[in-house]
Amino acid sequence: MSGLSFSVLGTSQVAALGTASFLSFSSTQIAGMSSAQVGVLSTAQIRVLGSAQVGALTTAAVEGFTTAQIGVLVSAQIQGLLGGQISALTQGQVAAFSTGAALGFGSGQIGALSTAGAAGLTSAVVGTLNSRQVAGFGTAQVAVLGSAQVGALTTAGVAGLASGQVGAFSVEAAPGLTTGQVRVLSSAQVGALGTGVVDVLGTTQIGALSTAGLAGLGSAQLGVLTSGDVQGLTTGQVVALSGSQLSALTTSAVLGLGTGLVRVLGSGQVAALGTSQVAVLSSTQIGSLGTGAVT
Repeated sequence: MSGLSFSVLGTSQVAALGTASFLSFSSTQIAGMSSAQVGVLSTAQIRVLGSAQVGALTTAAVEGFTTAQIGVLVSAQIQGLLGGQISALTQGQVAAFSTGAALGFGSGQIGALSTAGAAGLTSAVVGTLNSRQVAGFGTAQVAVLGSAQVGALTTAGVAGLASGQVGAFSVEAAPGLTTGQVRVLSSAQVGALGTGVVDVLGTTQIGALSTAGLAGLGSAQLGVLTSGDVQGLTTGQVVALSGSQLSALTTSAVLGLGTGLVRVLGSGQVAALGTSQVAVLSSTQIGSLGTGAVT
């Protein structure tokens, strides 16, 4: 079939071609396929396409893939997709990728997804992405990820995110972060979280921060913590807070310091509390201060 040109074939003729024919087609011949012709390919025909043949399809032809056809593609074929082809994929097409196929994505291919395409990634597919692939996400792509998608990221994937990527998490996605994911966030990553994101984190999520991660919280972020958030802190976390961090807490947040938490405050931490913060402390809280905390 070396001399065959797809330009002379109708869709019914393309659909009737045997798999052996597709095995013999050159990349140049495949490049001549139209979106309508691609749209009639059978499962058997698609399965015999090599990565080079897939990569030879025009972006217009790739747009002709139905979601059912996309679901047939395997990882080796995915590796053949070029950036321009991936950028042309719709949200629905991206949503049709199988978890097995997603293993073939390179970080550059992930980065080539449009924001609509990134939004189409299923949680199951996101859960298969390794740290190298996750690192390929652009900030605009991270910003459109939903809570289920973010929650599906592996802890290794989360740990490998750049600060800029973490800073792109949306307020809508933040509740999806699991305690395991929060626990692996570094100081720099935590510091990159938007105040709006910190504001919507639950007490369990705040309580899951490692002491190293907690050190990354800045004054603006600490300023949105509620008394419930503070109440959910562990003694280890409170001990790790610097004086400047404690002084950034609102007076209502300070009320969340239970007797067990107040008891572990050091003298430097107590000295850093502002007069308005000290003024709201109850007699029970004051009475719980350690002897070494009051000088």
